Amino acid sequence: MQLPKDFCFNSVRGPCAVCGVEGSRCTGCLLDYYCGKQHQTQDWPRHRAGCKVLELRTDERLGRHLVATRNIPAATVILRERPMLSIPSPWTAEESLNEKLQAFNKVYCVGCLASDQSLTYERKCSSCGWPVCRSECSKSDAHRPECEAFQRAGFKLTADTRKKAGSYLWMALAALRTHLAMKKHPKLADLQATYKQPLLPAKGIQAPALGVNDNNNWRAEQAVTHKMSETWPAAARWLRETAGLSWLTEDELVRAAGVNEINGINLNPMNCVMLNGKTATHLFPAVSMVEHNCEPTGMLLAWDPTSQSMEHIVVTSRGVSKGEHISLDYLDTPFQDGVTRRSLLCRGWNIDCQCRMCADPTSAGLFLGSPCCPVCRDHGQQQPMVAEASPRYVQDNKYRCVNCGQSHLVPPTLALETTLLCVKSMMKGFDEYDPMLKLAIFPKGPLHSNHRLVLNSEFGGCIHLRIQMQVFMKIFSEDEIDIYLHKIQRLLDALDSVKPGLNQHRWALLQVQNELVIHSLGNGVRSTQITPQMLRKRLLQLKENVNELTLYYFGEKEKKYFESSYQEPAQSYLSFLNSL
Repeated sequence: MQLPKDFCFNSVRGPCAVCGVEGSRCTGCLLDYYCGKQHQTQDWPRHRAGCKVLELRTDERLGRHLVATRNIPAATVILRERPMLSIPSPWTAEESLNEKLQAFNKVYCVGCLASDQSLTYERKCSSCGWPVCRSECSKSDAHRPECEAFQRAGFKLTADTRKKAGSYLWMALAALRTHLAMKKHPKLADLQATYKQPLLPAKGIQAPALGVNDNNNWRAEQAVTHKMSETWPAAARWLRETAGLSWLTEDELVRAAGVNEINGINLNPMNCVMLNGKTATHLFPAVSMVEHNCEPTGMLLAWDPTSQSMEHIVVTSRGVSKGEHISLDYLDTPFQDGVTRRSLLCRGWNIDCQCRMCADPTSAGLFLGSPCCPVCRDHGQQQPMVAEASPRYVQDNKYRCVNCGQSHLVPPTLALETTLLCVKSMMKGFDEYDPMLKLAIFPKGPLHSNHRLVLNSEFGGCIHLRIQMQVFMKIFSEDEIDIYLHKIQRLLDALDSVKPGLNQHRWALLQVQNELVIHSLGNGVRSTQITPQMLRKRLLQLKENVNELTLYYFGEKEKKYFESSYQEPAQSYLSFLNSL
């Protein structure tokens, strides 16, 4: 069926895609706004690629999902939507997180959902006692309905009532906010709220995995079956019994918790650096219809990463053929082996994934989850141990050496992963990662250079280079730049194997690559010691880099940012290319 006219939640009026004057939405796709027919016709050559390209279908296995009605080119905007509701992440279980890593302890402002480390429970709404970052937030539209409910119950949040909630505190508030919002936004009540066929119960708690967005790590900590039977009802009972909201039924609140769990989306922190509430969870009714795939046809991007509207777009990550399903990678963790991916997807989303990447024990030849065989290492050989099968849960996994066949000696890697997670939480760079990895990689340690722990650590180190250059004004030598550019290219090559096309990780690496090349060219200008051959190499790198980055900028503000931050600085250097 064709998409309903109210399929996407966004403004009825918005800036014209051509001139910026306020206009009306294209009724065919709800993607762009136009001030009149003339500018709509003028923009048609660009706009047509994403107009009326989606169809809503339903089947027993997937439920509602989106399918391409015709071939769609890569880097085409196909959905555009604002969150209908923003909530504190219900998976951020404050007490249990605090026991693991202090850096992930979250206190949200209930007004704007800021989660700055300086926020505490001491600054609070005078009416209900929940934390706010400033007095205006206690009167915000987002907080008012729940605040009035707490006042009706005569409840104020205190240290004692927080303790009774324990790890359910923010899940309870999120469920209440969603339930109260359903009257204003009936489409929220239409979202999936339970898993009809939950998978077999998972065993125990899953430890966080390096390279996974923090909210997804905590989301997958407990299995779906446990949340449905224990966690959601416990949050509902705290609201009814401790907070005194007894006029709300447990079923209503459990349903709201289910809506949040199944449909909640966490924004990519690399794409929303400047936004308050970027670590919160958001409900996008249309985007929630997009299914998961480890090799997705789309990616989720902020339309304007500086706007508190949190408006997002779904962009095709590659060319999509007619009849193909529109999909996103819910985990967005390309450097993960199939065993880890399957476990996270099963526990966090009730998905039993059997895709190429989840089923392939060699991870497209990179052996992402394979430790090195200790028996072969004693004979001077580096040989991977691969999973004998691809089980749902990490703890059920067994490894066998591809060379000698032994399976009884498997090097443990959990302690190393925990240490690397701590390094990540402290925002450290290669100064911390490199010494640890040298001891962890063959022949000194159990890992090889393409192991997921190595690639994810190197990715974290590469992202930290931007902080060093932008915040600390670090100046790197040409030798250091060569080393870092080699690391980035290695990661980009790995992405080509496990997640080809447009994706957040590639975009982030391209940005760091750009800054390093510009940094190198600046070194040459300052020192006049860079050779003509090296200068030409850097300029060609810069030209290729800017061409790739062009694909990631769509909104008017984003395009202007790209021009001023990447295109114009590059052109000032590329003008020398023809003279070399």
